[in-house]
Amino acid sequence: ASASNRAVVLDRLSMTYSKSRFMCCGKISFRAVKDVCVTMAHGELFCLLGHNGAGKSTTIGMLTGLLTPTGGDATILGHSIVDSMDQIRENMGVCPQHDVLWPQLTAREHLELYAGFKKLYYADMEKDVAERLEDVNLTLAADTPCGNYSGGMKRRLSVSIALIGDPKIVFLDEPTTGMDPVSRRQVWNLIERVKRGRVTLLTTHSMEEADVLGDRISIMKGGRLASLGTSLHLKQKYGNGYQVS
Repeated sequence: ASASNRAVVLDRLSMTYSKSRFMCCGKISFRAVKDVCVTMAHGELFCLLGHNGAGKSTTIGMLTGLLTPTGGDATILGHSIVDSMDQIRENMGVCPQHDVLWPQLTAREHLELYAGFKKLYYADMEKDVAERLEDVNLTLAADTPCGNYSGGMKRRLSVSIALIGDPKIVFLDEPTTGMDPVSRRQVWNLIERVKRGRVTLLTTHSMEEADVLGDRISIMKGGRLASLGTSLHLKQKYGNGYQVS
């Protein structure tokens, strides 16, 4: 991306976990993310594709302020994740890998709560909440405590929470995990509709999901970005085609 269009810049971003061994044996270290450098443009959906343990969720954890990087830095909309997370959070939405929901609260109450965190006016809140519920097909279950929801319904609610308040940067950490094929397609259509005008970083295990949604795809392996490009570029470079018998 050109300098003026860089919404997110990762500059040698690194994360090392350390833990003590037995007495007198010092510490052992594990580098989960290793000097990641990449830029993301305004209006782009950037997809991190990789298996469990590749470093995807650790990268999102650093970019959302859950983890403090042990090396490097990243800027989001011009603000550093090291010392300006408060400013970043004002324009940020997050769908975590594991649902963070209160079983006693309904979907509507969850969205109203997060809309309050985003400082929406009440008149705007009511309209935005109704739209987000409709987007993820939860309107009929809006006033049911989410402790009674299926796993797929909880994931859809988490996606709608990430989009409340029209954030400029959205992090979706494996948003369709546990969904049936119909719900997954609905969420894909939603992400496709709302990705314009904001930066979206999505992680996934599924090449199909990355192919459908990603403007650019980076395959992550061992804490590093192993490859980067459009879906077509990656298919031409690494694809073997199909054999039909």
